[in-house]
Amino acid sequence: MIQEMLGHENVSTTEIYTHVDQKRMREQYEQFHPRFRLNVE
Repeated sequence: MIQEMLGHENVSTTEIYTHVDQKRMREQYEQFHPRFRLNVE
């Protein structure tokens, strides 16, 4: 579906834009998600 919305013929092009770096996602979660702060305190 995302491939269609972006108009990509090849799914490998879509993967470039939808790749998620697990380390960066964890850092963002720890910085911004309110429930993470509850677990730390």
